[in-house]
Amino acid sequence: MRLALGKYFVLLGMAAASAAFAETVAIEIPRTAGIENSAALTADLRMPEGPQGRVPAVVILHAAGGIDGASSSFVSMLNQAGMATLEVKMFARGGAIPFKDSLPYAYASLAYLTKQPTVDPARIAILGFSYGGILAILTASADETQAFAPTGQRFAAHVSFYPVCWIHEALSTGTTDLRSDHTNKFLRGISAADYQRMTGAPVLLLAGEKDQYDDADSCLRFVNGLPTDAKALYTVVVYPGAYHGWNAVEDRQINDPAAYKGRGGRVSQFGNKEITAKSRDDVLAFLKAKLTGPR
Repeated sequence: MRLALGKYFVLLGMAAASAAFAETVAIEIPRTAGIENSAALTADLRMPEGPQGRVPAVVILHAAGGIDGASSSFVSMLNQAGMATLEVKMFARGGAIPFKDSLPYAYASLAYLTKQPTVDPARIAILGFSYGGILAILTASADETQAFAPTGQRFAAHVSFYPVCWIHEALSTGTTDLRSDHTNKFLRGISAADYQRMTGAPVLLLAGEKDQYDDADSCLRFVNGLPTDAKALYTVVVYPGAYHGWNAVEDRQINDPAAYKGRGGRVSQFGNKEITAKSRDDVLAFLKAKLTGPR
């Protein structure tokens, strides 16, 4: 359902205003042969208020359009629930790079948090939107984690928002041609092997029924096609009536070669406050169970 967003903007503004104080920190990116990316990034680190001891933390990765406010209410929610957040500024709008090149950003963020005396290194999750959601899935790969993470480190949980599931379905089943030069470029170096052996951490995959990148059942098909042990790690939620980017702070339409299962076209992103609220609840329940439950 298309919604008037005036009240939605106010709600997001209130959420952002109540978020914990943000400290801008620098994250160094180790150099890796064959990987082309930045040598350093900045990120907003927010710690929950009050005495907490060593707290769980969540790395937050934005969509291809850069940080645009869509994550604000999620950051506030996590901080209020006693979790630190590290929102990484990977690139500005128009600056997206191939996923293999940006994987070190996720793992360098993990390494940064493990060194913080106020963060529990065994309770660090990753949460991503669209482009960032693809990274949230790829970082569940044992092979990618072995390649890029510091020795012995892994994410404890993964949350992936609308991660363009047709791509994962294609790659996980051995497809090597993703229908356009653009999509092939961005997924170079990612193969079926990345989906076969997992770190063992749970994955929450959140999808929209009306996402114009995918079919309504693309995410379910992707997960159902995985090996039994990998499939068991996934929880998939498909929100009826939800478009790609349902937590967007403004309605917009974009042209993307990856849309419509790689055929390309114009994609609508309609903010929906009810679905955003429901997805916040689902994320919080998942992360509380995985990061703050009995250990």
